[in-house]
Amino acid sequence: MPKDEKKQTNNNSLTHKPGEKSERVVVDEIFEDGLARLLRAKRAAKHPDNDLGIHTWDEEREDFIEAWKMEAFVGFPTQRSLEEGDVFFIVDGSKLNREYKPKPRTVARSIHLLRPPDESTEIARTEIKRQFSRLSAAQISAGKKRDTNTLIRRVDKKFETDTQ
Repeated sequence: MPKDEKKQTNNNSLTHKPGEKSERVVVDEIFEDGLARLLRAKRAAKHPDNDLGIHTWDEEREDFIEAWKMEAFVGFPTQRSLEEGDVFFIVDGSKLNREYKPKPRTVARSIHLLRPPDESTEIARTEIKRQFSRLSAAQISAGKKRDTNTLIRRVDKKFETDTQ
């Protein structure tokens, strides 16, 4: 495989496998004083490494950290700012804390993230669309279990096909 192609593959795939310390971090709010409220969820046990869907994470808990520290942790270039709604899949959530000592951002990105930031946010948005479609299917079927199951299977099949 040519070097350029290998680099591109590494940027769009799992760089690490999720482990027991992995976390899903969502930026919920950024305050005027530069503090960011994060919603953090630990990895639930026994899921395939390539599955980062909402069902693979435990309950979210609230946490606060300076926005610049989060930007450094995920390796954002200095011209890119943290935004509400950003989603990150973290290799080891225990390292993301107020005492975090920044590393060079390209290094931080490669050691702290399971997926690149834009890809993580896209995974989360697709999951939201999927769950919304499943809820809509349940509403349309008017509570008839057989119809609900049929519609949900169709929704799941559509999303599986679209994300491959």
